[in-house]
Amino acid sequence: MKRTLLTVIAAILLLSLLVLVPSEVTLAEVVPIPLDKTKMDPVKDEYYISDTEYLDPSLHITMERGEWYAPFRSESNKYHDHKLGENVRTDYWVIRIEIKDPSQIRSGLSRNGKARERDNWWISHVAPVLAINGDGFGDNFNGAGRHIVRQGNVIKKNASANSDGFDGFDALIIDDAGDFHIIRKSQEADFEAFEGNVINCFSFGPALIIDGKIVEDLTDNERYKKMYGAEIEARRICIAQTGPLSYMIVQSDGPDDPDHTGLWIKDFCELVASFGDVKVAYNLDGGSSVRVLFHGKSVDSPYKNTKSQKRANGDMIFFASAWKEE
Repeated sequence: MKRTLLTVIAAILLLSLLVLVPSEVTLAEVVPIPLDKTKMDPVKDEYYISDTEYLDPSLHITMERGEWYAPFRSESNKYHDHKLGENVRTDYWVIRIEIKDPSQIRSGLSRNGKARERDNWWISHVAPVLAINGDGFGDNFNGAGRHIVRQGNVIKKNASANSDGFDGFDALIIDDAGDFHIIRKSQEADFEAFEGNVINCFSFGPALIIDGKIVEDLTDNERYKKMYGAEIEARRICIAQTGPLSYMIVQSDGPDDPDHTGLWIKDFCELVASFGDVKVAYNLDGGSSVRVLFHGKSVDSPYKNTKSQKRANGDMIFFASAWKEE
């Protein structure tokens, strides 16, 4: 009887301890990342479950390779000699991202905010799970007609039309809910009228898809055509929103890779729209600025001799983990 009583008392004490002392699981949680945090906390290698997938309780990333065929359009393409109108191949990455908290989609600037930095600098000083190039901030900081916000800081505000007939840059706003908003041909009055809380604003474009529909007047302006290289085969990259806290990146190869011709911007737009669930898509700085960093290395081009692997970037858009285990 005495032994039985002691056993019962011991069991009660053990259960009390289990209630009072939280387990490792209860200690783990999704913690929003401070707005001004510049270097992300390290993540466990085990969360990179393959060369093309990352998964922790706050962040899921998948990457897939694909092929896209579009008409060859440029007689002046110095890398390829296909016949005009011939359907030719360009490979692409489609990357899907799901986050648990809006603070996980972020932007970063180079050391002094204007210079370009190499991949290794971004990997070591920012430590993102996934990063892509931004809007060429380092090059366009001194340019007119842009509204630029990074992590809540208004860095530049002079969006305007110009006397040469340019109507203004398409702007992408990412608000504090992680939602995308497009301002076409933006002016400063448009930003003053915006009622949300702007965390990041990019000034490049053009917008490719709005409210699930392809933007039809992508190249209705001669300056747009020249600035974006809209009517040459080029490497392209865009960021898109597919749902609440759900995003997609599409990056196309070429043209300096002999196996991939690159795309006109209208063909790139059709590639992005082909995935079907895109709500908003916004074109970013292309050509030799294109960059995709994942698990501490560049994965944006398999072609080792391309000059695009040698160009640095002044700003990046990246995704970070918000999972804290202690």
